This record gives sequence, C-alpha cells and structure tokens, in this order.
Amino acid sequence: MPIQKITPAEIVSTALDLFSTRGYLSSSMTDVARACGIQKASLYHHFRSKAELLRAVLQHLMAVFDGHVFGFSYAGQYTPEERMQTMLDGLAQYGLQREYGCLLVRLSVEGIDDVPELRDILRQFYEGWQQAFAHLFLEAGHMQPNRSALQSLCELQGAMVLSCQQQRPELFAQAAHHVLQRVHLHPQHMSPVGELL
Repeated sequence: MPIQKITPAEIVSTALDLFSTRGYLSSSMTDVARACGIQKASLYHHFRSKAELLRAVLQHLMAVFDGHVFGFSYAGQYTPEERMQTMLDGLAQYGLQREYGCLLVRLSVEGIDDVPELRDILRQFYEGWQQAFAHLFLEAGHMQPNRSALQSLCELQGAMVLSCQQQRPELFAQAAHHVLQRVHLHPQHMSPVGELL
C-alpha cells in the first residue's frame, strides 16, 4: 500500500464527521485511521491519543462558531436585534449541520466527564456563547443580561438537541424566534418569573 500523506487539518475534518455520525465513545483511533486512508501509526504521529484528537476537533469547532456565529455579537455597527438575528441564522446554519451541531449533541448525550481537559473546552465554548448573548442583551438594555443569556442558551441548546435527534429543524426555529423576541422586549417588561437563577 502506498504511503498516504495527510495533514492534521484533514484528519480533524474526518474525525469531526466520524465523531458526529458514530459518536466519540464508539469511534476508535483505528476507525479514524481507516476513514482517513492511513495507517494507525501515521495517525499517532499527528495525535498521541483520541482525547488529543477530540481536543483538536473541538478547537476547530470553536473557531468556526467564533468566526461565523458569535463574533457578530460585537459588530457594533448593527443593532442588537440585527446581530442576534445574524447569530441565530449562523447557529441554524452551523448548529444543525450534521458535522457541527450533532457533534455537540452527541458529546452532551455521551458525556465526556472522565476527560477533564475536554470538559474544559466544552465549558469554554458554552461560556463564549453565553458571553456573546449577554453582550447583546446588555446593549439592548436588559437589566439582567446574564440571566437572559443563560436562559437563551439553554433554550437553544435544548432545541438543537431535539432538532438533531428528531430531525425537526422547526424546533430550533421556534426557540430562535423566542430568543429574538426576548431581545426585543423592553427591560421594564421583563418578567423575573421567566428568568433562570
């Protein structure tokens, strides 16, 4: 068999697809090597362990979401409502794609609590998501922007899980509409009953 050359980025892309479809726990390094068309030793040359490979996949995922979704929170030339709509559109585009959103769903369902450094990367991802939302709610005049952001994050992540598992994207669209409405609400009309914590 001729020696196949592959870049770490190509391995990450292949692993992203494999982990999204089969799950992280159900995929072995042998599976990843086979999907890449390389020998297992070549895979270990680039990534010392499956946890290290998943870390690279999650870092890629974070970069995609930061660049194509959450970064819009800080684009000051647009209103908070316009920025939230752009972010929600990005979440629908990237969050419901099999490779990106469903990996987040799978990891949430599988649980990777036994790998603390991976748990930390996921925590950073969700904190970045919450901060981007809180920034918009603050600019929109909400008195409790962190609570509004956390509630929105919970609604959207839950809707993403159900949308991916049930293949019903309208569930995410409904949650996104509700979050957008939350941005539009005037702060005095915010009810503490609907707020978390």
